[in-house]
Amino acid sequence: MNETHSYDPETFHPSITHSVYVTLEGSRLQLAYPRANIARWASFDETPHKAVFLHSRTYQLANCKVSLVPPGLARKRVWNRKYPICITLAEGEEGEESVVEGQETEEERAEKNTDPHQQFPVTLYLFGRTGREKEEWFQHFVSASRAGAQTSVSDEGNTGKKTSCLSDMEKFTCYSMPNLPFSIILSTIKESTEELPDFPGAMKARTLLDYSSYMIQLMGSESCNPTPSPCHSDKGSPTTCKKVSEKSEPTWVNCLVGRIFWDFLREKYWADQVAHKIQKKLSKIKLPYFMNELTLADLDMGTCLPHILSTSKPTLDSRGLWLQLELVYTGCLQMTLETKMNLCKLGKEGEDEAHSVPETQKVGSKMKLCILADSDEESSSAGSSDEEEVPPSELQGCVGDKSPVMAADGHTGGRTSRKILRFVDKIAKSKYFQKATENEYIRKKISEVSNMPLMLSVEVLELSGTLAINIPPPPTDRIWYSFRLPPRLDLHVRPMLGEREVTFTHVTEWIEKKLQCEFQKVFVMPNMDDLYLPLMTSGLDNPPASHHSSIHSSSQQSSMESQEYLSE
Repeated sequence: MNETHSYDPETFHPSITHSVYVTLEGSRLQLAYPRANIARWASFDETPHKAVFLHSRTYQLANCKVSLVPPGLARKRVWNRKYPICITLAEGEEGEESVVEGQETEEERAEKNTDPHQQFPVTLYLFGRTGREKEEWFQHFVSASRAGAQTSVSDEGNTGKKTSCLSDMEKFTCYSMPNLPFSIILSTIKESTEELPDFPGAMKARTLLDYSSYMIQLMGSESCNPTPSPCHSDKGSPTTCKKVSEKSEPTWVNCLVGRIFWDFLREKYWADQVAHKIQKKLSKIKLPYFMNELTLADLDMGTCLPHILSTSKPTLDSRGLWLQLELVYTGCLQMTLETKMNLCKLGKEGEDEAHSVPETQKVGSKMKLCILADSDEESSSAGSSDEEEVPPSELQGCVGDKSPVMAADGHTGGRTSRKILRFVDKIAKSKYFQKATENEYIRKKISEVSNMPLMLSVEVLELSGTLAINIPPPPTDRIWYSFRLPPRLDLHVRPMLGEREVTFTHVTEWIEKKLQCEFQKVFVMPNMDDLYLPLMTSGLDNPPASHHSSIHSSSQQSSMESQEYLSE
């Protein structure tokens, strides 16, 4: 995971986080700090890490408060990996630090000697490397805080001993389930629950047993020996199922979905809705200051929906229910993006910022919190430049991160692009360039280029691969989905400058490769996207306000108005 010692949504930047290896045993949380940071976000082609740990800290989560920050997040941002899990330790709880023998540097020894009574933070801010991991860790932390409270009451003072039957059972069910057959897991849980007294902790164990029995009745005995979930693979890539050949042809699903979405592909209303959604997302993309906003000029929804070729038998493990779908899409979705390059702004970046800073300072903090709480407002994508680019002012604010900032992220694309923009801006601000722009002929050419639209037409010819669907154990209100392996993504890209099409092979191949890379950052494991299902319960103390509540309030107001009318 990633950790930061303080969090403020107004000033936070991912560059101030550092890597930490998290281990949770019962209510005992251990944070191990490596010598060098790993990639901040998980990716499909990630190689196994051989970290060298310098020191570790141990905390007890008994009676701690686990929450999601910032408060008031919109429902679709609840499990976004950009926002941390906040753990507020119980009053009087202090962490214990241990140094790995032989790994302590001279600087750390000097710091320890100068400040022997160093206080550890009482509030921990931890970021998941994927959205799915964030939800899973949050539920583990909540369970540990509640189970730890029972353990601390029955066995106060023996924090390192595992005498509580409840904590043993929870540790077993949370961390050992993927490696054992499901029948053994059920028998172990049943034996543990029979020995427990009748108190609220035991009710949770019975609830887990009820959920497992319920799923077994639905799936049958043949599906009760699941393979490990895809995210538990050794190399970070998903493993294949044992019975891949046992698949069924879901013709009825294709017929049902195809009939329901018949009007979706033909009605202009739905095309406008999709275009509006895409445009809001495009507005969040950061472009150089001399370029206009990226707009969606044209959208063709295609001729058909994704077709399900086959489905695998469902499997069940500690991470929930898993299902695989073989998908193929050949509907030829096409969209055209447009922007303009305003060369008249070259060399005037500082002036624009000077005029815009006062307004940002006035409404910046309130505006950002409103955006985070607004479910209709779009946020930047998972691979957006705000996560890769590190402002120089924020480089000095890295606390506890002694390795280079770019090494923490594992990406250098944002740094390279900033170097190019600085080079262009340096040339534009030079006196030779400024003197050349005074020439009437050059000024005319600059105006012509500035009025010339830059267009990019992208056509999705084919998308095929294995889509994994995961529903975590309760409590959850999300359905997670992602491709297990990078799918076959056949794109046709046509960049155009005005009415002229750019036919350079290197340019088109670079754009196609960049789009495929962005696709993998979101829709290829271990990264997963989620869908909200209101029929399920999230288990959060303060769940985000749903659209149903607003409808209920409006209907209640209308009923009151009707009663007043009848009384009159």
